Amino acid sequence: MGHHELKRLRGQPAAKRATWKQVAEEIGGCTPGMLSGLGKTRHLSFPQAMRMVAWLGQPAARFTVLRVPRSPQPLPMERATGG
Repeated sequence: MGHHELKRLRGQPAAKRATWKQVAEEIGGCTPGMLSGLGKTRHLSFPQAMRMVAWLGQPAARFTVLRVPRSPQPLPMERATGG
């Protein structure tokens, strides 16, 4: 999830007049502490993330980032030694 989306999720309880405990119960599969610490964590399971996205009512694609792996560096060519 991106930083702005995390801020939005973190702001949801105030907007809905709910506590983190109530929101965690609505989402399911997470704890109030997990929700309040979203801005600090880098580890979130796929099912947890999908439950949060569904609760926000947003498409999952809005929260994904395409990361293209770097191409491996070519190995230097070894000279063939003849006998």
